[in-house]
Amino acid sequence: MKVYRLLPVAGLVLFAGCSGDSVSTVITPEPHAAVRWVNAVPDTIDMDYRIVDVVTNANEASIKYRGNSGAYRAVPPGQHRIRVFPSGTTTAACNGPSVVSQVLLDTTFTFAANHYYTVVHAGYMKAGATPKQRLILTDDAFPAAAAGAFAVRAIDAVGNAASVDVFVSAATAAGGAVSGTPAFTGMAFGAVSQYANFAAAASSPPASTYRVTATGAGTTTPLLADGLLPVGAAAFAGSSSVPPLDPIGGAQQAGSVLTAIATPPAVAYTLTSSGSAPSCPAAGTTTVIAGTTSGAVVSLVDKNPNDKLLGQ
Repeated sequence: MKVYRLLPVAGLVLFAGCSGDSVSTVITPEPHAAVRWVNAVPDTIDMDYRIVDVVTNANEASIKYRGNSGAYRAVPPGQHRIRVFPSGTTTAACNGPSVVSQVLLDTTFTFAANHYYTVVHAGYMKAGATPKQRLILTDDAFPAAAAGAFAVRAIDAVGNAASVDVFVSAATAAGGAVSGTPAFTGMAFGAVSQYANFAAAASSPPASTYRVTATGAGTTTPLLADGLLPVGAAAFAGSSSVPPLDPIGGAQQAGSVLTAIATPPAVAYTLTSSGSAPSCPAAGTTTVIAGTTSGAVVSLVDKNPNDKLLGQ
């Protein structure tokens, strides 16, 4: 199980004085923003996401379709240039310099100090496909979840319907018909909903969570994207061998803040090897990457219940 935590807001550095005495100095980090990346482009290879005008660990390479960079990462505040490249690490293709140096998107964005940002790369890459690829940039202002509840928002990255409705319902499994009133209605491609509160899922059975389903606006069929929110993990008081642990965000953990991204089916495509390294398939070797027939919901933990936010 991966445990993600938000960025620390202070640091402690120890210095040794020339006299041999130990001197402890609290160092307050420079103000910074935080960013994470999501690949929701269904019809091409893995992606590299880079801020190219400043040296930063906020970049992420080789994110697969429906993958993400995990925890938010620090980036200096201010305007920065963002570029998206095809990944060079797809073994079947062994992409050469002529491929991985292609700039697929090039834009600038201003990051404010103490703000969190999610960058969702969505749309289609292939010529003639719509909607065309773009970056959906969200300034993530986390709500205070109501007592006994968690908060969730939706992002429409489906792109194969004029607009979508998104249903959020208690469940232990995805699939099957949906009914009732959608939580988020009439979402256009690239739209980001407000957060909405839902009662925390019961702890029994252990699989209890919420199902998130996107359909065409005003309809309940077909299902355009479907999936379950993470359950999370309860706080652990500690033991003689394991220290206390804070809760991990999920539908069972009150105070969690989550994002659900509706994504389309993966599109089949063909990779052709460049043969540019000894471990690569021979130049010209083709590999067909299979598509899928159904969309899916990608879930992100925006905030664990006990996380401290930047600037606090």
